[in-house]
Amino acid sequence: MIRRPPRSTPKPSSAASDVYKRQIVDEVIYVGSEDHYVYALNIQDGSVKWKFRTNRAVLSSPTFFEGLVLIGSMDWNLYALDASSGWAVWRYRTSGYVISTPAVDAELGLAFVGSADGHMYAVDLRTGRGTWKYATEDQVVSSPALFEGAVYFGSVDGHLYSLDARSGELRWRYKTEGMVVSSPAVVDGVVYIGSTDHRIYALPA
Repeated sequence: MIRRPPRSTPKPSSAASDVYKRQIVDEVIYVGSEDHYVYALNIQDGSVKWKFRTNRAVLSSPTFFEGLVLIGSMDWNLYALDASSGWAVWRYRTSGYVISTPAVDAELGLAFVGSADGHMYAVDLRTGRGTWKYATEDQVVSSPALFEGAVYFGSVDGHLYSLDARSGELRWRYKTEGMVVSSPAVVDGVVYIGSTDHRIYALPA
């Protein structure tokens, strides 16, 4: 029998303490924390350049793209913050926690992120408006990977999904014997992902 994690506060297993994975750009560290804030810290002395408060803990990791810091929060939002000032350029509200770390397709101008509401979202980087969303059968805490026009991610429903990045249409899905809360990696046309069934899968992209 597979035990399911609580729906209330799922956390990535790699998290340490109350500060989560960071992004370093131009001598500035961007990082989220359980204290509800996203921080920009000077890499030399640790001083706070700016901090931005969300309404819940920030367990997502930041993605930097053309002056924007993209990061999710347990308050159900994906935020795009100005990297220089911390000002919110836009926010996109899902219907569940956003633990997933966003991925960016520069050519399409889209950010992709999963939500505990069971959807994978594509959001316009310029406007912050949703372009499409795809419904799985359970929470999406996995972070998406992009490869040759496709989006790959796992779901607590046990599947690895491959969607068309432009349209959000399903290309294929693969059923494992456990929950897929890990994030995929794509190398040389092969998608690698782990499952709570204690297996690592290698599938053609």
